[in-house]
Amino acid sequence: MKHILRKALLSVLAACICSFTLTAKVTLPSVIGDNMVLQQQSEVAIWGWTDSSKKVSVQTSWSKGKQWAEPDSEGKWLLRIKTPAAGGPYEITISDGEKIKLKNIMLGEVWFCSGQSNMEMPMRGFRNQPVEGAGEIIMSAKSSTPIRMITTKHTAAPEPVRDIEGRWAENTPEAVASTSAVAYLFALRLQQKLDVPVGIIVSEWGASTIEAWMDKATLDDKFAGEFDNCFLGESKQPKLKQQVPAALFNGQVCPLVPYTFKGMLWYQGESNQDRPNQYVRLQKEYVAMMRELFRNPEAPFYYVQIAPYNYSNPDGFTYGYFCESQQKSLDVIPHSGMATTIDLGEYGSIHPGKKKEVALRLANLALVNDYGFKGITPTSPAYESAKFENGSATINMKVDGQGLAPWGQNIAGFELAGSDRVFHPATGRIKDNKTLVVTSPEVPEPVAVRYGFRNWKPGNLYNAWNVPAGPFRSDDWDSEGTPAPLRVMSFNIRYSSAKDGENAWDIRKEATPAMIREIKPAVFGLQEAMEDQVQYILEQCPEYKYVGVGRDDGEKKGEQMSVFYDSTRIELLKWGTYWLSETPDVPSYGWDAACRRTATWTLLRHKDSGRQFYFVNTHLDHKGATARKEGLALVYKRIQEMNREGLPMVLTGDFNVFPDDECLSDVSSLMKNARNNAQETDSLGSFSGFGEFTQDRLEMIDYIYYRGFPSCLHFKVVIDSYAGKEFISDHYPIYADLVFPELKI
Repeated sequence: MKHILRKALLSVLAACICSFTLTAKVTLPSVIGDNMVLQQQSEVAIWGWTDSSKKVSVQTSWSKGKQWAEPDSEGKWLLRIKTPAAGGPYEITISDGEKIKLKNIMLGEVWFCSGQSNMEMPMRGFRNQPVEGAGEIIMSAKSSTPIRMITTKHTAAPEPVRDIEGRWAENTPEAVASTSAVAYLFALRLQQKLDVPVGIIVSEWGASTIEAWMDKATLDDKFAGEFDNCFLGESKQPKLKQQVPAALFNGQVCPLVPYTFKGMLWYQGESNQDRPNQYVRLQKEYVAMMRELFRNPEAPFYYVQIAPYNYSNPDGFTYGYFCESQQKSLDVIPHSGMATTIDLGEYGSIHPGKKKEVALRLANLALVNDYGFKGITPTSPAYESAKFENGSATINMKVDGQGLAPWGQNIAGFELAGSDRVFHPATGRIKDNKTLVVTSPEVPEPVAVRYGFRNWKPGNLYNAWNVPAGPFRSDDWDSEGTPAPLRVMSFNIRYSSAKDGENAWDIRKEATPAMIREIKPAVFGLQEAMEDQVQYILEQCPEYKYVGVGRDDGEKKGEQMSVFYDSTRIELLKWGTYWLSETPDVPSYGWDAACRRTATWTLLRHKDSGRQFYFVNTHLDHKGATARKEGLALVYKRIQEMNREGLPMVLTGDFNVFPDDECLSDVSSLMKNARNNAQETDSLGSFSGFGEFTQDRLEMIDYIYYRGFPSCLHFKVVIDSYAGKEFISDHYPIYADLVFPELKI
């Protein structure tokens, strides 16, 4: 898949710089022009178009000699030009027989700045929404200050376009007034501290979604089925064209490829805040795409955590859940940093006026991380852990040696909840360098703490450098509007009539409900379960219900491939059982099987979100190789037939084969193996034979497959002991946490 994606990315790059029509003389993209800033001490891209029969020469005033490029059949050409240390102004002469001279070129630091309205907000502000201190900064601008800026015109396109509308401008009051405030103030800070020219490429659009800034190849590969690829001109599309997947990439990013820059700034998220889980994956893949397309794999990526605002419900948690997703991105995006803004929000405006503070926090990240400055810590204090005892929450924070601030004052923004999960206002006090104690008279026995998590709940917790902590929480309770991950489990319970001595069912049975209560699966498939085992689980875990039939008579006799579901979370809509045989609708042996084998299928509904999904549980024969192969082929066929609406689907079972067995090939082409695709996984085996095999000899024969779930967060083989029993069965349970797909736009 990786080589396919790379090929797709290269084709996008070709589209970004291709001509579409043959050209009689040299033409250049708008981003290559007078007044531009090129990245110093680098190999910068210079490209354009000409008649395909002509060679193009490029000569710079900072070096001797010419470099030559030969256009391809479409007339496009590209050169990589070495640049020395910062300086200028310089000139570049480009010729295919007719010369073009680019003037007033500076060499320095170049940053790519993108996002939605808070990146778009210019120095002059929006109507009735000024930028604080903007007037003085605008009027202080001088063209002699080596800051240059180019802003792309808003362009949503169904296919990649060749060029943007925009041009490089010098640092005049007029140009500064119309330039992104965050981007400009970032550039101003860098220029003052580095004393080199700084260029900013600004490509933004208010109310845009992150998927609009991503190319179709990435969306198709990494987010298949999650978005309608409803490009402009087609009947189905979002109300706002800046939210059409890939449309802004086509119109405002692709034409800039492969301009060379130092790093990226990103201020976006408000339009994606109802999809926090998905956003972590989107942002990770956006950055990976940009780094690959612009041939800059180490490009720093600094982004802004959105600010608090009433969001039509000041007491809601939408803001907190989304900020949490932005915090998580730091762990999955290398060389990234986040500027927190919990102290800069405005209750009545989604566009805070304190853009200078935002820009300074971004700039300090760059100055310390990329330019070698020392003396401060530009990163936010981060939540590490919480302990609940004696009616309070003791919170440990990750912070530098200077500690937390403000010392000796009440810290606002905290809330505590007891076992009822109702949050009440609370007060925090700094205990020592990295520890706070939080209390609330309304919560005598707290079990969870949150900070700044509501849409409007500003806080005042900082590090010693006045960098605020962002929203955090200790609990993992479901987020608003986004279903919690679906925990599914597969477990071969070992039939109750087996002569297992000290591991007989009557001796070890207490371990099973203990395990279920700890793991808390929403749905699980049970193999080899006899009727007495099913009833015991129902008695001990009354929140669960089940469906399934005995394999011998289609009623109660023999082992069941039961599907259990937590009825407080899951609703059963349909179900059925079929036999893995040539006569699947009646109890029967199949092929060379030693036993009758069945599969139980269910159509379920997640109550909180209304999402529907299929769950199938089976057990392949332990002796008959043909029965295993043909039985799984029947399951594969039935899955395709039953799920014509394309709902998410889970398949669990004891397959009695190792992962490299060829009988898994068809299912593996249709569904994903949770172990192989989980973000966090293990390499343990699932069959122990009650200790006959140690972990270094164990193999995996139990499986969870899924389809239609965008990702699997965790996969685990549960080797723990329960109820004082060393072995819960001759198999270990396995579980996976699956992320529901986001609703299509």
